[in-house]
Amino acid sequence: MAYSLDLVDAPITCHCWNKDGTQLAFCPNTNDLLIYEVKGKTTKLLYTLSEHTQVISSCDWNFTTGQIVTCSHDRNAYVWELDEANNTWKKQLVLLKLRRAATYVRWSPSGKMFCVATGSSKFRVCSYDPNQNWWQSYNLDNGHPTSLNVEFMPDSKHCICAATDRHFGYYALDENEASIVRDKHGKKQVKFCLHEYSAQGWVNACAVSPSGEWIVFTSQDAYIRFINTKDFAEDKSNALNINGLPLLSLCFISDTALIGGGFDCQPRLFVLKGNQWTDLGLIDVPEVREKKDAAAAGGGIAARRAMFGGPQVTKTESLHNNIIVGIRKTGDLITTCANDGKIGVWPISAIKGHFKDVQ
Repeated sequence: MAYSLDLVDAPITCHCWNKDGTQLAFCPNTNDLLIYEVKGKTTKLLYTLSEHTQVISSCDWNFTTGQIVTCSHDRNAYVWELDEANNTWKKQLVLLKLRRAATYVRWSPSGKMFCVATGSSKFRVCSYDPNQNWWQSYNLDNGHPTSLNVEFMPDSKHCICAATDRHFGYYALDENEASIVRDKHGKKQVKFCLHEYSAQGWVNACAVSPSGEWIVFTSQDAYIRFINTKDFAEDKSNALNINGLPLLSLCFISDTALIGGGFDCQPRLFVLKGNQWTDLGLIDVPEVREKKDAAAAGGGIAARRAMFGGPQVTKTESLHNNIIVGIRKTGDLITTCANDGKIGVWPISAIKGHFKDVQ
């Protein structure tokens, strides 16, 4: 059954897991990244990574090398690697050369590079240069303002990007994969954006299915749009008006199931039946989550704070009582982080048990 880890009395801006799901890294709305050991519902703080000077906006764990990458509003990114001999994390600065904040970061499936979304009209593609012993990066100009999400395709040669000017794009990362166009003067130009789509609100999040067959993006107009990469055609039947508030994060469980979370404060399930995606509704239902007492309903930390003259605890039936800002899949679990300082843990088996026709 689903349950929550009540970790901090602050919003959690981002979180990620190591490969075997035994360690959790997250940012409690500060410039620190906290790494916890997680055994069921028991947690223990192992490390605090402090180098950024402003709030960490995103983090990701490399399953191939065990490295963690973080990016921040301070316009920097760091790659962290565990020195097992000294039991400390060593950092390497990434040369981003940004003028605006770094908003989102993700490793490629190959583990050899990562992309950083930024507050400018570009996102950065970063890779390690062993000769210079640093992480170098190059610009990929998407022609749009702030990028909120960037995700790799399974081939590590393409990515998708969501922007605040209501546009979503599919990009080639290599010039050999890009298309060649000519401007009005007949001069050849390399076009890295291979396909572009628009929405009626800024695009909050995007995701790629495990096989790469489907890409999806969701926007502030409370729509979610699924694109099949076989032809990249925009099928209006797979543009769904969400039966709720806008989503802020998306995560595929499989090629036929997607979890989204946002302003509803509860995750929402979408499934593929044939060639049609369907909104099955919220998964935070009594049949999926554990029963909890009054203290747990309002958050254990918040309850203790209220005992000493703090704000009164608000009891809620749902697992989260504030907006969900991040969703991750680790093993047979889906985890959510939210502005209530909790990590929600959702067993996929419990979701399948409630939604009988979900594969």
